Amino acid sequence: MQRTKPPFRADHVGSLLRPTALKQARERCAKGEITAAALKEIEDREIERVIKKQEEVGLQSATDGEFRRSWWHLDFLWGLDGVERTVMDTGIAFAGVTTRNEGVRVTGIPADMTVTMHLCRGNYKSTFMGSGGYEAEREVLFDKINVHGYFMEYDTERAGGFEPLRLLPKGKLVVLGLVTTKSGKLESKDELKRRIDEAAKYTPLEQLCLSGQCGFASTEEGNLLSEDEQWAKLARIVGVADEVWGRT
Repeated sequence: MQRTKPPFRADHVGSLLRPTALKQARERCAKGEITAAALKEIEDREIERVIKKQEEVGLQSATDGEFRRSWWHLDFLWGLDGVERTVMDTGIAFAGVTTRNEGVRVTGIPADMTVTMHLCRGNYKSTFMGSGGYEAEREVLFDKINVHGYFMEYDTERAGGFEPLRLLPKGKLVVLGLVTTKSGKLESKDELKRRIDEAAKYTPLEQLCLSGQCGFASTEEGNLLSEDEQWAKLARIVGVADEVWGRT
C-alpha cells in the first residue's frame, strides 16, 4: 500500500521553473497591459497544471511551484511593515544566470519581530575547521533547533562528507539534497544509491529522505535547464526513493 502520510522519501524544495506563459503574463501586468485579476487567472491555470505534473511523476507532496512569487524570499519580505523594495547595483549571480537587481531596505521593523534564516550546506568544511571538529557543532545544528527534520545539501564536492549525520538525534529526519537543480545533467540511479549508502553509514536509513538541492527556480528567471530536464530529475528522485525505501 502506498504511504499517504509523511515522511515521504522523495521530496523537493518547491520552486519550479516558471512556464513561458506565466513569465509573459507577469511582464504584461507590470506594464499595465493586463489587470492583476487577469494575471491571477493565468497563475491559477498554470498552478493547476504544475500540480498535476507533480502527481504524474510520482511525487506524494505537491507545491504551487512558487508561481505567485518572483523571488524565493523577497516577495515575503516586501510585504512586511518596515521593509521596502530597493534597487541594487547588480543582481545575484547564480550558475549562468543573474537575477534582477532588486533587494530590500529595512525602514523600521517592530522591535519584537525577528526574521531568521539558517543555511547549512552539507558539512562545508570551513564551518567546522575553526570549532575543533564536528562534535562542537552538534548543539548549533541539531540540539538547539526544535524541528522534526533537516535539509542538507550534498550535491557538489564543496559540501564535503556525510560525517555530521552521525550527530543526528534519534527520530529526526534529514532530507538529502543529492540531485543538483542547477544543470540539466541527470544523475544516475547507481550514483544516487551509492551516496545514500554512504550517508547510511552515519545514520539509520529510516531517518533519510531524498530530494533535489534547493529549487529549480529560486527566482523567476530559473536555472539553466529545461522543463523536461526538471521533470526527469524529479522522476529520478521518485524512482530511486521507491527502490531504496519502497512505497510503504
